[in-house]
Amino acid sequence: MNRSKASFLSVELLEQFILDINKDYNVVCASVAGNESRMTDQIGYTEEIVTDNYDVTVYNTLAYLFRECDGVKFLSGDVSELVVNINGLNILMLHGHTSIGDKRDVEKAVEELKGRYAASQGIVIDYVIFGHKHSSYISDMFSRCSSLVGANAYSERGLNLSSRASQNIYIVHKDGSIDGMKVDLQNTDDYEGYDIQNSIESYNARSADMLKDRKVVIEITI
Repeated sequence: MNRSKASFLSVELLEQFILDINKDYNVVCASVAGNESRMTDQIGYTEEIVTDNYDVTVYNTLAYLFRECDGVKFLSGDVSELVVNINGLNILMLHGHTSIGDKRDVEKAVEELKGRYAASQGIVIDYVIFGHKHSSYISDMFSRCSSLVGANAYSERGLNLSSRASQNIYIVHKDGSIDGMKVDLQNTDDYEGYDIQNSIESYNARSADMLKDRKVVIEITI
């Protein structure tokens, strides 16, 4: 479907997900923007370009919907790289298409990223979480998340990375230790999902556009 309708579907699904967790726990949400959700063709680094992104639209819409909800808080900050503090540990979140990208030595890229924060902002990063390559990887100092849809054409054919639909979950302990685990989401036949408005799901702008009557106003032959 078109990206505008997909954004509203994302809001609807994430809203149900947050409400589901909020039945038993307080929820603090944080978000960074990805590259596939950008509205422009170019990949930029300035705030004006980075925020021109459907991920930002979805997140801000959810923040507005939950603005008066008890037990649900939305954090604000840099949408390209965001540092959150959990139990005294600084966790750096980013999508991964810029500072890490397709570098083969990911450990080195992560250490360079941590060094930049220490040198320029005086912030000691304890752990880094990113994605981008649609392939899960969990290590001592950083983790890469996969995707809810598994591999895409670029990760599978361009990078030769085989992957499954999954997401990572982390437990940050007060003693400074972090436990990370990949949750496999490839097979969902035995699970009941959240409701989706069929009217939104089935709507397609291209299909609707085909219903318009067209006629030739002027014909030019070259």
